[in-house]
Amino acid sequence: MKFRTSVALLASAFAANPAFAQQNSDLVIESITFDPPIGSTVPEQTPILATIKFRFSKPASPLRAWVRIFDETYKSQYIGVPESMAPGTHVITRGAYLTEPGTLERMTVVFKDINSAEVFRQDVAVQYKFVRNPALDARKWDGTGSAITKVSLPGGIQASVKKGAFIPVELDYAINTPNGLFASVVPDTKCSMTYSGLVKPLYARGKVRVGFTVGEKCAIKKMKVLLRNEAERQVYETLVDVDLTITD
Repeated sequence: MKFRTSVALLASAFAANPAFAQQNSDLVIESITFDPPIGSTVPEQTPILATIKFRFSKPASPLRAWVRIFDETYKSQYIGVPESMAPGTHVITRGAYLTEPGTLERMTVVFKDINSAEVFRQDVAVQYKFVRNPALDARKWDGTGSAITKVSLPGGIQASVKKGAFIPVELDYAINTPNGLFASVVPDTKCSMTYSGLVKPLYARGKVRVGFTVGEKCAIKKMKVLLRNEAERQVYETLVDVDLTITD
């Protein structure tokens, strides 16, 4: 049996908590179903998939959607999807999961516009227990000792950038596992943003371009440079100082 959140339930959640309020959007979530069902116990790193039916006419431009876990009690990951949706009615599936044993009590549906500005956010109460997966144990430390040897911003570490503009970051890497690692750069900010993680792993030595987009006026002073392995374990992290001013 799948869990369904009714339109009435969603409406009451908005009324009870102003933080749920939409920004510049008339988006309405009609239903959400979860698979596996609410209340399940699953192995760590099992995706919790949310199928969401929604409609909107404002903004008139396309939106992108995610399901996220913002509670930082346990490490988590979400499934990024590049698909964007034009105004209308849609049914989509998005997912997220804990990458270590723990309990999950809240997931958040987020919609952003083409400039990466958040226009809609909805918390949904869930209840999942993630337990240790012995099959992952041997792989969790794979790639330890790998590193990003150089970080550069083609636009400069001190720059003014318009909101919604992609900020490229070039990484030189040295990977010590034949299984490869995944690289990403995440601005250290609470401002609305998206970042481009790699779908395919990096091997040996080389250079790659990744980056991020900030959707509102903001000052970015640091960014995290990360490497993670196929078991979703982060094996490298460094903070890089920058001075980026995001403007209208």
